[in-house]
Parts: sequence; C-alpha cells; structure tokens
Amino acid sequence: LMPTTEEVIAALEASGVSALLLTHPSYEGVTIDLVQVADYCRQHDIALAVDEAHGSHFPFLDDQWPSAIATPADIVTHSMHKYTGSLVQTALLHLPTGSRFTVEQVMGVLTLFEATTRSNLLILSIEDAIKRGFSEEGRHQFWQATWECDRLRSQLDGYGTVLTYDSQVSDPLKIVLKSDRVSGTELAELLYERGIDGEFADEEGVLLICSFNHTQNNFQFMRKVFAELALSLKQKAIDDVYSRTYFSRCPQITLSPQDAFFKPKEKRPLHQSIGRISGCCIKKVPPGSPLLIPGEKVTDWHLKHLSADIIVEVVRED
Repeated sequence: LMPTTEEVIAALEASGVSALLLTHPSYEGVTIDLVQVADYCRQHDIALAVDEAHGSHFPFLDDQWPSAIATPADIVTHSMHKYTGSLVQTALLHLPTGSRFTVEQVMGVLTLFEATTRSNLLILSIEDAIKRGFSEEGRHQFWQATWECDRLRSQLDGYGTVLTYDSQVSDPLKIVLKSDRVSGTELAELLYERGIDGEFADEEGVLLICSFNHTQNNFQFMRKVFAELALSLKQKAIDDVYSRTYFSRCPQITLSPQDAFFKPKEKRPLHQSIGRISGCCIKKVPPGSPLLIPGEKVTDWHLKHLSADIIVEVVRED
C-alpha cells in the first residue's frame, strides 16, 4: 500500500522525526507528489532518503514521470537490474543537487559495507544500462513501451469491469489487471495458460510489468490474449470480488526476533514444527513479505501457505 501525499505529511507533522525513508514508487507502481514531500522535508530540516528501486527507469522517461533525483531529496537509490537491463545485484546511490550530505561523507560510510574487490563486470553493466537508457535508441524504446502500454489500457477501457486495470497505478510500464468475475490469483492462472506470466498476483489483481525489451509482437500478443480473456470472462457470473473483505493475519509472537535469532535452534520439516517457535525468516518473493519471522509461533496457517516439507529452523526446547 502507498500512503497519499497528505498522509505522509500528516505523519511527519505528528511524529517529530528527523529523517524519512520513503519507498517510491510502490511495488505496484503507485506514486504520490514526491516534490511536495521533499519540499516539506527540506523546510522542516528532515533528511529524506528515497528508495526508488521500483522506479529506476523513471530517469529515462518523459518529464511526466519525474525521478526522485530531480527533487530536493538528500539520498536516492536505484535498483538498476529491475527495469534498466543491468546485471542482477547492481544499484546506484545518488546525492541529488542540494543534498545535505557530501560525497566524502557517503564514501566514508560505504567503506564499512563495500567489499574490497569490486566486480568490474557489474560496474560495466551499470554504465552500459545508463548509456543505453539515455541514448536516442534507448529513449525511443522506453517511449515505445509506454505508448504500447497506453494502447493496452485503452483496449481494457472497452471491457468494463469484466477485465479492467487499477487506475491508481501511475507507472506507465505497469498494469494491475482486475476482474469482477475472478480473483487476481485466478486471473493470473488464466493469463499463464494463455502465455502471459504475471509478476505478482493476490486476491484483488495481477501485476504485469512491461519493459523496453518487449517488442511490438509481444504487445500484439498481449492485446490478442486480453481480447480472448475478456470474451471468456464475460460468460462467467459476477463474483463480487471487489466487495470481499480481507483480514491481515495477526502473528503469534512468543519471543522477540532478537532473542529467537540468538537462541540454539534445530532444523525440522514444517509439518513437524506446529506449535514451535520459529528461529528463521521465510519470505515470499515477490514482493518479499515475510510469512514467518524469528520469535513467531508456527501454526496451521503456515502449513496452509507453505510447503509442508519445507525445512525451517525452530528454537530448541531443551
């Protein structure tokens, strides 16, 4: 979920914090008025770090989608491998104009985390991705991809709620498909059967991510699948998916994560660990949300959502 601009500023006014770490855009591609938030932080002496991991392609798009590096933020990070074509594990740390931090300060801190042997291959892949993105060909490819995505949305506008998209998503290369006939996970299965592999799905919708590497033939195939899928879904009864209420799980925390992490542990299959205290963290990727954390009691819920034979670490009872 992405808070609104007003919610972010209201939280800052009420908290009295000295720094703000903001993930923007969200994983699904929702954005807010980042310039307004950055201006507020600058006026109230609040350090602002923007994790633009899921917007690393924004610098290569039109001004309609401004990157955080063009705002009064103090630090901006980009996961280059996500959307710009560089190798996995590549990222950039930016100090936008007017940052309260100096290059010397950042380099001094980086020595605590960096390896002494840097990968020239990874560095070269970052440079290649930047050059490609800012090249005439690269900018045209990004423009072409955004244009094709707009064309897909225009097509979906003709299907009503049978097959539609989330209008809150402002990232031009992301489409969250929804339907009032099936859930998001069911919709993802129908897409997969027809040759489209979604990035992520939940009960409400399925996230599709397009890139500059998608060809016109790829987009033509997507339009064909959308048309076939809309026709098929139209034959189904309305499932009233939008009115469903979903409740977040309240995990049973028995120990603090720190205490559980440092206690002696043993490895056991999940189905033999019901009632035990977890000493490990299991995440679902994407989007990286933890399903089990250290200190949490293992329950039947975990057995339902994870493989019964998965090996987990639990706190020893002796």
